[in-house]
Order: sequence, then C-alpha cells, then structure tokens
Amino acid sequence: REVRRLMGADRVGVFQFYPDSGYDDGEFVAEDVQSGYPSAVAAKIHDHCFGQQYADKYAEGRIQAVADIYNAGLSDCHINVLSQFEVRANLIVPLLQGNELWGLLCVHQCSRPREWTEEEIDFTKRIAAQFTLALQQAEYVGQLQAKNEEVARAQSRDRAVTQIIERIRQSLDLDNIFKTTVREVRRLMG
Repeated sequence: REVRRLMGADRVGVFQFYPDSGYDDGEFVAEDVQSGYPSAVAAKIHDHCFGQQYADKYAEGRIQAVADIYNAGLSDCHINVLSQFEVRANLIVPLLQGNELWGLLCVHQCSRPREWTEEEIDFTKRIAAQFTLALQQAEYVGQLQAKNEEVARAQSRDRAVTQIIERIRQSLDLDNIFKTTVREVRRLMG
C-alpha cells in the first residue's frame, strides 16, 4: 500500500511464475490496487509471449518502463493480458531467486498513460532488491529448518538405537536378545 501511495500508481503487485512453466504461467501473489480497478490477485495468467520474448532479458536484469501499452510496440498477446486488468502504463522490475527469474514487481497506471521518471524507476529497483533479499533469506531459513529436522530425526534414531542396545544388554539369554532386537527394530522402523 505504501509503495502504491508513494508512487501515485493505481496498482502495485508481485507476480510469481509457476515453476517449470517456462515463464508462460503464474499469478499475482500480492497487490495493492486503487478502488475501482480489478484485482489481479490469484488470477491465473498465461502469456506464452512472455516466456518466448522477455524471460531471458528479465533474468538478466531488464527493467521495462512503458508509458502507454498501446503505443509501445508490445505484442498483441501481451497487450491482451495487460488490458484485462485495465493497465495503460506499467513499470516492471524482475525479482530473482539466485540466478533464476522468480517473478516480477509490477507498478501499473490504469487511469491514463504515464511517463515513468528515473527516480520512480530507481525506487522500484530498490524495492525489488529488498524483495529479492527477503526471498533469499526465506530460502535460507527453509534450508535451515530442513537441516534442523534432519538432525532431529538423526538424534531420535540415535536415542532409539541406544535404548535397543540397553534392552539387549539387560538380557543374558541369546533367544531373548534376538527377540528383543527384532521387536525394537520393528518398533523403530514403524
């Protein structure tokens, strides 16, 4: 909301590509939109032109500032996607996860064409950089949680093995040792 207000835009949204879609499919996962304009959140978007024409450029850091989508030389399929959300002008900055294109930070002007200033472009790039940093941190936290769960499972197995060994030691009868071992291993394996 704050970004949209500061920029005087009609919509600011975060678009995420679906993994393995070839950058043709995705959805807006967050947005703030001026009342009176359609929400783009959760709308499933398919734009086969994007994957073919733009994805590589955005992955390399391309910024697109379009003052009027109808006079910018955009392909018809791209204009069709934008016009369904009443976009007239847009400012698009890539969101990267590592070296991969994760999504796009989109600033839309719906009410009229708009020339984007260098200050607005720089501001949007800074917001995208912060978002990219947050993506990296979230990925790192996810990796840490997975490692912690793995360590916890290993510790649980170690405790179970220690208990099995202790129960085996309590018996001097060889037949009882085998039965205890089999029973405890079955219980451990679930």
